[in-house]
Amino acid sequence: MKHLLEFKQPIWRILLLVLGITAEIFFLCNIGMQYLNLGSITGALVSLLLIGIAVRPDGFNSTIGILLRGFVLVVSILAVLTTGVMVFGVPGTAPAENSTVVILGSGVNEDGSPSLISRLRTDAVLPYILEHPDAAIVTSGGITAKDQISEAESMKQYLVEQGVPSERIHTENQSSNTEENLRFTSRLIQEHELSTTIVLVTSDFHSYRSALYAKRNRLEVSSVRAPTPWWILPTCWIREMYGVLAAWLRLQG
Repeated sequence: MKHLLEFKQPIWRILLLVLGITAEIFFLCNIGMQYLNLGSITGALVSLLLIGIAVRPDGFNSTIGILLRGFVLVVSILAVLTTGVMVFGVPGTAPAENSTVVILGSGVNEDGSPSLISRLRTDAVLPYILEHPDAAIVTSGGITAKDQISEAESMKQYLVEQGVPSERIHTENQSSNTEENLRFTSRLIQEHELSTTIVLVTSDFHSYRSALYAKRNRLEVSSVRAPTPWWILPTCWIREMYGVLAAWLRLQG
């Protein structure tokens, strides 16, 4: 049994090689689609290490090799821990009455329309918005150097196109990350005397961390989790691991 579990055995080398090559192609395609971030970079590096272990298992018995294998182990443990809280640590999904709807942005297309992820987030809560005409809405997200319009304004325009009155929508267009999203949104809610009980709308992988920041800013949270396209979910999920760690450290500080 011991010998079967050694990476140098052919069956494990073949499985590792297939897994490594498949994952490497996947993450390189994500990078080619302009999803170049810590998630895609980490995924590509770990995939290369898996390929290396499969091709030259003896080469990883050196000090450097042991450190590289340790890196893979640490990333794997991190993935398990953060995945657990990202799946099971999200607030309830039953929005309370008299809630303020808060939609977090994630990019803008060249024509000013919401990116795919931003649109999926907006679509996920649209039924609630239409069924609760008295609920105020906050779209949150600033403008990047390459965009001509903020994420918040882009999502507002999209909501208006779906029949939502513009006077219901407040825009928080100064933030550049999740922590600022919730900090600036909390200020806006207080300034406009909106309900501090919020329906927080973001992607499934992002719900846990955004709720942490919302609670830190004294907002009572229920969540609406938007789906993420399968072809970018691993990249987004791995990137979110780093975000969750940063949120934990920041909350403890």
